[in-house]
Amino acid sequence: MLRPNLRLVFSTTFVLASLGAGGCKSQVAQGNTDAGAAASGQPPTPAASPTGSARSTYPVPTGPRLAIVAGQGVGAIRVGASVTTVERLMEAPCEEKTPTLCRYVGRAVEFELDGAGKVKRIRAHRQGRKVGDKEYGVFNGAIPPDLLFGMLPAAIQQYMGPPERVIENNEGAAPECFQQHAYKGIVLEYDRLPNGRPALGGARIPD
Repeated sequence: MLRPNLRLVFSTTFVLASLGAGGCKSQVAQGNTDAGAAASGQPPTPAASPTGSARSTYPVPTGPRLAIVAGQGVGAIRVGASVTTVERLMEAPCEEKTPTLCRYVGRAVEFELDGAGKVKRIRAHRQGRKVGDKEYGVFNGAIPPDLLFGMLPAAIQQYMGPPERVIENNEGAAPECFQQHAYKGIVLEYDRLPNGRPALGGARIPD
């Protein structure tokens, strides 16, 4: 279960990250992108163009930073919020919108809606997971204090402890998922990367 003071640590972590401080200290699975994610979980350094100027080669996080809070929501967005509230706090309209879904493919987060148009479930994904003929971009956030998509199960459990329940399939999860770890208020989905290593691939709230 998450420690009570992790929100403060989470905020501090992101402030340091924005100032160019070091990344996550926990072990991170390599191969979060086709070229391999950096150990800190951050996008690789942009490649230099033939003229010497920097250019972006990989997707980068956009939008507000989102702390994934078990049983509650992401960032300031809570289960039970309206689509209007979601779009305001995400600082952009839903990229894909239906009566039952508000999805941000580029930001790798989606909000499932109930019959009244209120958020009933939130899903966040690692970069590269498939959604139709597209791929999710980079989720701009983490599970406090600094648990990032792409990390190994052992690194996640250093903070969260052992799961209450292990589900050995992808029922209710993304197709890439092979195993799910259920905690109070949240389920963590683990994918098998091309190099064979398990990595945190998604999270959904509530459990």
